[in-house]
Amino acid sequence: MWRFTTFLANDDADNDGLKNQKEIELGKDPFTPDNERPIADAGTNQTAALGQTVKLDGSASRDPEGLEITFQWTFVEKPAGSGVAISNGTNAIATFTADVAGSYTLQLVVNDGYQDSLPVQIIVATASTPVADAGPSRNVIKGQVAVLDGSESYDPEGSMITFQWSFVEIPAGSAVTDASLSDRASPKPTFTPDVNGVYKVQLVVANKDAESPADEVSITAASPDVPPNAEAGPDQYAKAGSVVNLDGSGSYDPDKAPQALLSYLWSFTSQPNGSLLTDNDITARTTDKPGFTPQMDGPYDLKLTVSDGTYSSDDAVRVTASGTNIPPNARAGIDLMIRLGSEAVLDGTGSNDPDSDLQTLTYVWTFVHVPAESVLTNGDIVNASTAAPSFIPDVAGAYILQLAVSDGSNVSFDNVAVTAKPVRISGAAVVYPQAPYLASFTLDITGLVSPTGSLKYYYSKTRMTFVATSISSVSISGKDITIVGNGTINGTGTYGFTTTIADANPDSIAIVIKKTDGSTYFSTGPLAVSKGNVLVYP
Repeated sequence: MWRFTTFLANDDADNDGLKNQKEIELGKDPFTPDNERPIADAGTNQTAALGQTVKLDGSASRDPEGLEITFQWTFVEKPAGSGVAISNGTNAIATFTADVAGSYTLQLVVNDGYQDSLPVQIIVATASTPVADAGPSRNVIKGQVAVLDGSESYDPEGSMITFQWSFVEIPAGSAVTDASLSDRASPKPTFTPDVNGVYKVQLVVANKDAESPADEVSITAASPDVPPNAEAGPDQYAKAGSVVNLDGSGSYDPDKAPQALLSYLWSFTSQPNGSLLTDNDITARTTDKPGFTPQMDGPYDLKLTVSDGTYSSDDAVRVTASGTNIPPNARAGIDLMIRLGSEAVLDGTGSNDPDSDLQTLTYVWTFVHVPAESVLTNGDIVNASTAAPSFIPDVAGAYILQLAVSDGSNVSFDNVAVTAKPVRISGAAVVYPQAPYLASFTLDITGLVSPTGSLKYYYSKTRMTFVATSISSVSISGKDITIVGNGTINGTGTYGFTTTIADANPDSIAIVIKKTDGSTYFSTGPLAVSKGNVLVYP
């Protein structure tokens, strides 16, 4: 058994011939002065983008007695799969690069030559950096509306993103500015090029934590002769030894001149090492839908050249071939434009798995972007785990959805845009319920959500004019319209009304006006429109 005690020691430290007596505690270095523990300061918790170099700053660490200190940074915890190491981990300033999404817990210990500080920890949480895709460069007609398309932008972690477009270059003499964009925060804004030349537009997307690097697109305006636009179709995965079908049918000529039809020519630009395919191995290579058979694993890059007889343009597509465990091809369908309030039915049935004839794929649809005023969430996507889900937009604007398709081993993604246009109901009609009386009806209403507009009805038999003062709701079933609101009769009172317009031939109109007590003031019954027409359109 160890026993701890003290003992007396004599010394003559001051060399005066007199010995001094000291009480020394057993276990303590008699030549080490009393020492206070140093204090480590690792800074505050941080948020970093995936792939960002993170700066660790322990320079606020100190020793109460002013002794020089050394540093030691270590990881306490890293996200699964991370292989990152700390650079300059024995310095006050150290760094590491976040290589996997998740939280990194780091610890700093400092030492003053006698003892370590208490360890302190900070957490560095990664925020995924979204990816901006400003769409393909295009040729357009000067003076006509050009549509930008950032709908393939996304966030790797599935967070919602916002959009911000701006011009970085315009042709000399152009008066176009950022204000010329129809909506800088939309995934698909428009502008009208006012002179010939190249307009370079920049897109930055952001999630709640980080912004993407900017992506640029060039819009080239010309008049009177405009070059065509080549569209070689989406990249795809394929099975080596099986025919791959290419699709350039999306190519188009803005001015359809000098010849109405485009000519096509496909060619290889690169192949896997050892592949001996030539351009002549592309079947029907002068059509919009050729094919070829990859013989080896690896990427095959092809170029599509389209010509309008005077000008030509190119586009590229990559086909990645493999023999086994081939990723599926996600196909989210074509972009949609619908009336606000209508159901958007999505179509992912074009998705496929190159190495399976059974098409045993699973589907997950999520929102990438919704308009600022929308309150929709992923929970509002009906049958989101099927190939053909649906949702109903709640405000006008562009909605971007992502389709994730899995074959059980690999996942691929594709986006689709749904644009909900505000409903506009307009018309002017003269109706003749019975001779010799005259009834007239006019309306001009915009929107299903918080609708605005005007409605007026006059019937000479009763000599009454009803004018809507507010419109509370508009509903559409097929092409039939129901409008509800309040109004006045001959400029006085407050009366509720319901107007139904049936899309018959000719249109028929029924208007029911009620007193404030709920009783019916009068009902016109269905009145056939004999002049004019009511239109419903986005």
